[in-house]
Amino acid sequence: MLEERQRREARNMTAESVCNIKPSENKTPIQQPIPR
Repeated sequence: MLEERQRREARNMTAESVCNIKPSENKTPIQQPIPR
């Protein structure tokens, strides 16, 4: 149970960090459109 919880939390944290840190390098940003 703990392992599953940790895995889910890690997944969410990684996704959030990737979206918040560098959305431009990761696919096309939907929430934060970068002007070019």
